[in-house]
Amino acid sequence: MAVDTTFAFLSKIPDQCGYLVISDGAIVKSDGELSNREATMAIVEKVLSITSSGALPSSKFYQITVSYTDHFYTIIESGRYTFVVKRKLHA
Repeated sequence: MAVDTTFAFLSKIPDQCGYLVISDGAIVKSDGELSNREATMAIVEKVLSITSSGALPSSKFYQITVSYTDHFYTIIESGRYTFVVKRKLHA
């Protein structure tokens, strides 16, 4: 199955405020509030390093969600890409 390297599907996520696509320590594509946010990429990479350090149970994660009062981030690894999507929370 070929990966859509335009990542057009990310712009169709409901309530999406922005996204990052990371590969090999570099931002491949970004948009919205996360456009070229290298600081966010560095934080995501630290979070992912914790999951592979043995500090957590040894099962592979499917998705990591970081929630705030008005928004949340979803982090997913798929193949050689890491996807980070910022979405609005509804009260």
